[in-house]
Amino acid sequence: MLGETIDAQRCLAHGVIDALHPDAELADAAEALVARLASAASGSLAAIKRLCSGLPARGLQAHLALEHQLLAACASSGDAREGVRAFVEKRPPRFTQGEAPH
Repeated sequence: MLGETIDAQRCLAHGVIDALHPDAELADAAEALVARLASAASGSLAAIKRLCSGLPARGLQAHLALEHQLLAACASSGDAREGVRAFVEKRPPRFTQGEAPH
């Protein structure tokens, strides 16, 4: 609102951005992030995206109801069971569900 210039360090400190990388390391950092997201449970990522995308138009009660619905769907998914098994077996999870909860 004040039109002030904010440098990258200040943006990082205030949570506007998640990370800073030197130019020479940016491509590797981006590839690492892509790999990390690709190995995540895509249904859960889709649920998070769905919750965030409609937030401005939803009231609190509607948002909480949708969050409850999506959380229950994610928690009962095959990917959730795989995540628990992987944790217990101390290995990386192998998510396969791929579908967004409804």
